[in-house]
Amino acid sequence: MQRSNRRGIIRKVVCAAAFAVLSGGAANAQQAGYPSKQVRMILPFAPGGPSDIIGRLLSRKLTEQMGQAVITDNAKVIKDAGITAE
Repeated sequence: MQRSNRRGIIRKVVCAAAFAVLSGGAANAQQAGYPSKQVRMILPFAPGGPSDIIGRLLSRKLTEQMGQAVITDNAKVIKDAGITAE
C-alpha cells in the first residue's frame, strides 16, 4: 500500500472515530439503556501502529462516555487477502 494512500485511510478512520465520540452524547440522551452489553471495536490494522494507538485511546473515551466497556480488538489480516473472519 502506498504511503499517501495509507495516510488517507488513517485520516478517514480518525475523522470517523472523532465524529462517533463527539456525537455519542446525543445518542446516550436518546437511549439510556443502549448498549446493554460490551462493545467490540475491531481495528483492521496491525497492533502497535498509529491506528491501533488511536483506536485504543478512542475506546477508552467511549467507555467513559457510554458507561459500557468498549473492547479494542485487532482483526487478523492475511497479506493480499484483506480482513479475515475469526
